[in-house]
Amino acid sequence: MENFKNIISQETPVLIDFFNTTCDPCEMLTLVLKHAKNNLGKRVDVLQINLDENQDIAKQCQIHSTATMLLFQKGEIKWHS
Repeated sequence: MENFKNIISQETPVLIDFFNTTCDPCEMLTLVLKHAKNNLGKRVDVLQINLDENQDIAKQCQIHSTATMLLFQKGEIKWHS
């Protein structure tokens, strides 16, 4: 994801869900995130990043497990789970 830095530097908060395809809780979380995005509209962007396909971003964000979420705004982490 070449433009990751641009994405997280937005004024609009960006909620990023780090997942992989073999994670059952991640599948359930996807449904919750879709519902949240529908309710929040343009107040927040929601992005899912596959850990298997984006290991460089996972390393940069110090992600060590699936179903981890980070909320960025203006390039700063505002919340993590």
